[in-house]
Amino acid sequence: MVELDAKLAELVRVHFEIPRAPLVRLRVGDAAQVLPTLSDASRDVIIRDVFAGSTTPRELTTVAYAREAQRVLDAGGVYLMNCGDTADLAGAKAEAATLLEVFEHVAMIADPPMLKGRRYGNIVFLASDEPLKLGPAFERSLRTAPLPAQLVAGDAVRRFAVGATAITD
Repeated sequence: MVELDAKLAELVRVHFEIPRAPLVRLRVGDAAQVLPTLSDASRDVIIRDVFAGSTTPRELTTVAYAREAQRVLDAGGVYLMNCGDTADLAGAKAEAATLLEVFEHVAMIADPPMLKGRRYGNIVFLASDEPLKLGPAFERSLRTAPLPAQLVAGDAVRRFAVGATAITD
């Protein structure tokens, strides 16, 4: 985990009883500076959940950053991203286009009103070079959750991103 706020990182370690071990490292720093320092194929999962106000800093949304995540993921690893956006979905569409340029498989999860452009909200993206394991049981659990969500995968993500341009430096 990389956390900019040292106090929050320590609270996470204590509250969740995360051991100090080589396989579970909490780093204090800027994600844009830390990710390039990680070894190739060294992580199963990378989660980007970074906001400055209501938006993710641009340097964490680019093709170059997604390629860094791809490099650090091991075979079958998954890059998860939390994307906040307005009802026009322009940012989410650009992030989808960015991921589609880098990864073989991309999916999105959000509540249906958000995906229909009815309000501000969050979309969680999943990206991998291996097929994502998102079968019927996974979709059912999304639909029956306290805040029901919809899964969009495969060609539907490509259709969502039509007309959007991948984010570059």
